[in-house]
Amino acid sequence: MYGWRGRIAVIVGKRNAVCEPEFNKMAPTGVSVHAARTGSYTTADDQSKTREKIEKVAIYNDPEVMERVEKTAGRLSSDLSGLQPSVVVFTHHAASMASVEFNRRLTETMASRAGCPALTAGSAVVQALRAVGAEKIGLADPFPKPFLTQIVRDHLQHPEVGFKVVKEATARGANPQAITNMSPTVAYRIGREADHPEADTILLSANVWRTLEIIEPLERDLGKPVIAANQATMWATLKLIGVAPERHYGSLFSYS
Repeated sequence: MYGWRGRIAVIVGKRNAVCEPEFNKMAPTGVSVHAARTGSYTTADDQSKTREKIEKVAIYNDPEVMERVEKTAGRLSSDLSGLQPSVVVFTHHAASMASVEFNRRLTETMASRAGCPALTAGSAVVQALRAVGAEKIGLADPFPKPFLTQIVRDHLQHPEVGFKVVKEATARGANPQAITNMSPTVAYRIGREADHPEADTILLSANVWRTLEIIEPLERDLGKPVIAANQATMWATLKLIGVAPERHYGSLFSYS
């Protein structure tokens, strides 16, 4: 039986070609990963009237879009419940950081519909940053629009979360397809650009770009912890289901 130690159900963006391979690399023996993909957060009927709004406004902060994200995640969690998963995980970092309250509500909806514990990438990243003792962060991302960086920054600096972003750097990928096809060397370069003398930790935001191979080299070169969205999400997921990691991808995995 696959997943005899744990089954991880993941909700993945429709263009994300990175999350599943990276999760499978990190999965210990006896832990299986099963994915469902989201569609568009706009409908065919309203796409033309909302496209301009979505491009110019912080899309994941838009109440209509937040409602669609929650409905989609709830529906997919229900679909995944047939697998009897140990946990259901939402792997869209920026979307889960639309607001602190939305992240809580999204997690509750997923857990209710899946019938098991739930976790978002946003929650996992915060847990990981706290585990390594982060306070001041160098923020690196691949986002095509500045408002996506702002969503993550604002969430991290929310009083309930409590971090300070001291520097930002972005790869500014043209679109999700271009981002998911980036070489991991891009994440290494942008991670270095995000470093700052005051930063005690580097955060590689977003689950859609390859980061796993460069976490440890970047930590060695910068002399500080590096947290990446997929790495943090798997680390927090394994903690949640009570399974120890077999392979370490960065210093984070030495924290239990």
